[in-house]
Amino acid sequence: MKKTVPGSMSIAAALAMLLATAACGGGGQVEMIEMPRAPEEVVAEAYNLTAENANVILATDTLGYLGPGDGLVRLPADCLDDICIAGQAVIYSASRRGVDAADIELLGERGGVQVIVQRTGAEDIDYRTISGWLEHSFFATRTNLWSNPELPVWGTKSLYAYAVGSSTGENPGLADGSARWEGAMFGQDTTASSFARVVEGDAAVTVEFGAANPKADVAFTNIVEHETGAPRNDMTWRGLALKEGGFSMSAAPDDTIAGRFFGPNQEEVGGIFERDGISGAFGAVRAPE
Repeated sequence: MKKTVPGSMSIAAALAMLLATAACGGGGQVEMIEMPRAPEEVVAEAYNLTAENANVILATDTLGYLGPGDGLVRLPADCLDDICIAGQAVIYSASRRGVDAADIELLGERGGVQVIVQRTGAEDIDYRTISGWLEHSFFATRTNLWSNPELPVWGTKSLYAYAVGSSTGENPGLADGSARWEGAMFGQDTTASSFARVVEGDAAVTVEFGAANPKADVAFTNIVEHETGAPRNDMTWRGLALKEGGFSMSAAPDDTIAGRFFGPNQEEVGGIFERDGISGAFGAVRAPE
């Protein structure tokens, strides 16, 4: 008689044997065994819960080139609460969109932030999203590739970035001193020659308290191209006024930043930006004091 090697037994067969053994044990109760879940399933569940509870979304303009020699096309984003519209299309609804564990790949951490790449598709378009996930918020940069050869825009790309979370609308506060939030940033190149090339770096937000009008400084450092490791210039914004749990600055359509504090005690911060030919998003967690 052929013997079964336990090491080669399938999960289904192993469960069947365990149930049969328990059933022959004099009428005792069958003990259900909980199988371990894949890390992607755990992350996807937490990500979707964060999306369901979100009440704020920030989004950059949607950018793209329609053809060789054409200039950059910009569709300004108009955001209210948890929904953003660019042109005539809803580009993101925070509380109505989640992820499927089968579509994501975990890329480790950057600055203490879990990094995820998500690849999905629709009838006419394929999406690639690189995002950073925190407990009360997440942030991402997305590439849209038009994949239907029957469309005039076939083969072209567009991109945008967003930050999503649950905000109380209150500023972080201390009697004096300062607080720092540390995390990561992701972006994509908006120039024609390197369009949609991904960059990543460290992100830090510092708030000085004690003044009547506290302000935030934002710094992105150690920025490199995701695939090649080639360095990019640091970016810094200083003296951003805090108002209703957020901050913003817009010197020009291609030189902007906006952020919000997320979580019940403002323990997280996230936002979007565009500068130096990069459109992206960032997120960070409050560092121990």
